[in-house]
Amino acid sequence: MRKHMLIISMSVITLLAGSSVFTTLHVFRAQETALDSMMRSYVLDLVDNISDTLQSPGRRDVWHGRMTRFRMLSMSPLLPNGDSGGVLILTEEGRVLSASAGAEKLIPLWEAGVSLDEPRMVQDAEGKQFCVAAKDAGNGLLVLAAVSRTHLLGPILDVRRLWMSLAVLTPLTVFAGMLGLWMYLAAPLHRVVESIRHMKWGRDRPQTPERLGFYEIEALSNAIAELAGEAIAREKLKVRYVSDIVRIQEDSRKRLARDLHDSPLQGIIAAIKWIQLAQSSTDASALSENLEMAEEVAQNAAKEIRNYCEELSPSWVKLGLSAAMFENADRLSRAFGVEVEVRGAEEAETDLEISEEHVLAFVRILQEAVSNSARHGRASRVETAFSKNQKNGGLLFQVLDDGSGMAEQEETDYENLRATGHRGLAHIHERVRLLKGTMRLGKQESEKGFLIDIEVPV
Repeated sequence: MRKHMLIISMSVITLLAGSSVFTTLHVFRAQETALDSMMRSYVLDLVDNISDTLQSPGRRDVWHGRMTRFRMLSMSPLLPNGDSGGVLILTEEGRVLSASAGAEKLIPLWEAGVSLDEPRMVQDAEGKQFCVAAKDAGNGLLVLAAVSRTHLLGPILDVRRLWMSLAVLTPLTVFAGMLGLWMYLAAPLHRVVESIRHMKWGRDRPQTPERLGFYEIEALSNAIAELAGEAIAREKLKVRYVSDIVRIQEDSRKRLARDLHDSPLQGIIAAIKWIQLAQSSTDASALSENLEMAEEVAQNAAKEIRNYCEELSPSWVKLGLSAAMFENADRLSRAFGVEVEVRGAEEAETDLEISEEHVLAFVRILQEAVSNSARHGRASRVETAFSKNQKNGGLLFQVLDDGSGMAEQEETDYENLRATGHRGLAHIHERVRLLKGTMRLGKQESEKGFLIDIEVPV
């Protein structure tokens, strides 16, 4: 029902508008018929009254000459010249015995042939309409009365025509408005909805119709097309992101398998060989020497395996923020050949309760940042600083290097950075986002290099 509500509403309004037009026409036609009937009745009563007066004893001579006191429907200034009508008393030969002012000009109406039975509409030489009635008053006299339909009812009819025109134009305007709304609003919206309904979000773009009516609908269609384009781009970035994760996992497995095969596994195999040599030795000193070599090789293999376990599941997470940061800063400094300095970790650890999840995230961010600074920025020094935000109690974490860096951006598109090869920054942002924090990239005032400014709630 709601799906077709707009069409139903417009159809109902259109039907009401059409019904209003036909009803108005019928009402105006009935009013016009009633006015004509009233005018016929008035003219007929007029001739009847004058005829009865003429037939009264001693009244016949009264009507010789002018009827100075004759008035009709109004005090119209047209009465004296007969344009509004008048009354004539005629002989059977058509000679005027008495007449109202200006009524002599109505004689042609009598000559046009007026019935003595019923009033009738007669048109004079100028095209004006008169309602004329005649009656035999006896003694060879006729009474003729005429009322101008043009002058007496003309103003009323003009107002009625104006009223009728407005009454007809109003529903017609409503109908035209409904038709325009359908053509330029409802139909274009329907086309846009159908285009979106059959579109696969993230894969297709909506087919924009050529004619969309109002500007707002066209703007809406363009906005949806832009959103669809962004969804397609994000879907492509998502596919790349998932592909990168899968590739990194596979590379990590391959690297781990290769490292285990090339070092610990070979050490274990060597230890087995030394043990076998010890088993076959008959000399006590050779036996002791072979066992010592087997033990040394096994110890080295165990140490390498322990390092791999430490890398996969670090034990320093349980040591707290400062110990973990200092230990990894030392490792990173030796691994990349850069100076790594940590400041404020002890104070932050004392003032705030920092979970193991946060410690792991901060160390991974430091590892990624130092790797980026050394490989891409060619930095020689990396400084990290922890502090407490006195306003909201959050933890501020900054990483600043002295490398080449990149230009400061107000809003960084990390997905675009991932797609263009800057996966390290995208991974750092992903960790910050998981901690419900904020991250800003740029340069520090009066400082060279690249700045990563992070704030997380703890």
